[in-house]
Amino acid sequence: MTVDSLRYRFAPISASEHEGCKFIVAAVTRHDAVSHDVAMVMRTLAFMVVRQVLGLVGLSPSADAKDVEIAVLRHQLLVLIHEYRHAA
Repeated sequence: MTVDSLRYRFAPISASEHEGCKFIVAAVTRHDAVSHDVAMVMRTLAFMVVRQVLGLVGLSPSADAKDVEIAVLRHQLLVLIHEYRHAA
């Protein structure tokens, strides 16, 4: 979509309003935002369905994997704090 097609889609600008103006303001359509939101919701739902199916099949991450991930994140946080203190 070009800037002109967006501009004339909502309200035509008369020549007197456009006189002396060197800038064109492009309108952002609500349709673009809605389609982006719908796509995000669909991806999230698809991810949740795949996760549930993998859980039923027995291929989901174990409870131990969650504990290991938390330990790794805590270690990364400590390393970042250590690096920050020595950088200052």
